[in-house]
Amino acid sequence: MPSTEKSGEIFRIITADDHPIILQGLRRLLEEDGRYNIIAECDNGQKLVDTVKQREADLIICDLSMPKLNGLDAIREIRKLRPEIKILILSMHKDAQIFEKAMALGVDGFVLKEDIYDQLQFAIQTVLKGGKSYSPRITESLAKEKSDKGDLASEILTRREREILRLAALGKSNRDIGDELDISVRTVESHRSNLMRKLDLQNVQELVAFAVKQGIVSVDEIES
Repeated sequence: MPSTEKSGEIFRIITADDHPIILQGLRRLLEEDGRYNIIAECDNGQKLVDTVKQREADLIICDLSMPKLNGLDAIREIRKLRPEIKILILSMHKDAQIFEKAMALGVDGFVLKEDIYDQLQFAIQTVLKGGKSYSPRITESLAKEKSDKGDLASEILTRREREILRLAALGKSNRDIGDELDISVRTVESHRSNLMRKLDLQNVQELVAFAVKQGIVSVDEIES
């Protein structure tokens, strides 16, 4: 797991935004810190994907609203090409549904542009250490939407399935879940398969996004 505390280590960053002033601001903000080197700047999503094919990077900081290929579609392609790269979204969008889509793609962080000076440096350091970081305004919006829609998990999942959903969303392995609930790994696998089918979830990223949306786990718990 990378750490921003290693002496002399320089992290390679690709930035993507269709506004030159944002790219310039990111370069000025990050290169004042000797730990970061912006190796490429992209003004559209397709250029970002093409750059990732050609360059090795530790972190991508990208907008969502970009021409030629939007941010979410670009991230989807990048996850196929280089699943190990950390991805941090920098966006003006506070919409909970957009945040959920980003989480389902496995992004590592989401910072609102209005919070760039307060939270971006912290988010970058957290993500590069293997953690997750999300703007509080986003999680507040998500919590409001959750309360408006009610608790879907309670309606369609058994108590045991809800327990396993929570532990899986926290990143625990099937063996760890079995040990904690005093059940076999095979039983955990069966319950996990059932809840994924009931909720129409395709992967662990979608599972985590659903668990956060429904209030089964908090973003703070995932970040810790």
